[in-house]
Amino acid sequence: MKKIMPANYLTVENFERYRRIMGRFYQRHRQMQGSLYRPEVIEMMQQDYSEDYGALEVDQDLENLVSWGNLEKQQEMIQPRSIEEWRNKNFRYQITEAGVLVEEMVYQITHSKQVSKGR
Repeated sequence: MKKIMPANYLTVENFERYRRIMGRFYQRHRQMQGSLYRPEVIEMMQQDYSEDYGALEVDQDLENLVSWGNLEKQQEMIQPRSIEEWRNKNFRYQITEAGVLVEEMVYQITHSKQVSKGR
């Protein structure tokens, strides 16, 4: 049996951060709003998670989610106006089909009625 990589973020140490990020991407997917950019993820996480959440954490979290198959990233080809813009490549992140399936499963589990049948 193979490990299901897109479900990794549910069992790692920083699962709260990953759940918030994936929840936002899933919400945008359901609203047909598409992708998010790195600064938008930082802003959202500083509002919803912690004011101390910064560039190092967002880079680590987004790269992990991309490597697990939950998100895909695409570089935006823009004409840089400064050396800083040239160094900081502009990536757009979007939830993958596997990411949508995992989030739908999580939603179903967390919103199901906890009824068990005994004999």
